[in-house]
Amino acid sequence: MIAETLGKLGGAGIAGLRFALKDPDSKVRLATIVALGYNEDTQSVDLLENIFPKESDVDMRQAAAQALGRKAHDAGVVTYLTEVFHNASDPSVRFDAVSALGDICIINAIGSIVEALYDKDDDIR
Repeated sequence: MIAETLGKLGGAGIAGLRFALKDPDSKVRLATIVALGYNEDTQSVDLLENIFPKESDVDMRQAAAQALGRKAHDAGVVTYLTEVFHNASDPSVRFDAVSALGDICIINAIGSIVEALYDKDDDIR
């Protein structure tokens, strides 16, 4: 798909990816979210943070969480996912956030991952 190519273009592809996020076809939007996870431009993090956790479609939200998990080099991503985990009322959103933190596998994420073991929601534990 074109979204995959745009994702590899870095900053030059961001405008096209931003446009593709508005496409009515869910397959295009999903491919765009995945591509944002591989895009090196800092704007891709902002776009992903605007999608997750607000997205109601579970597949889109999980893809956004996974894409954020690939952005471990961005220090703000761990903080953002940790805040989502602590503050989201929807257990599935919290699960997606802690799963992305697990994908990051860096020391800054361990506190929230351990905390998830004691979560009141069985699906998160």
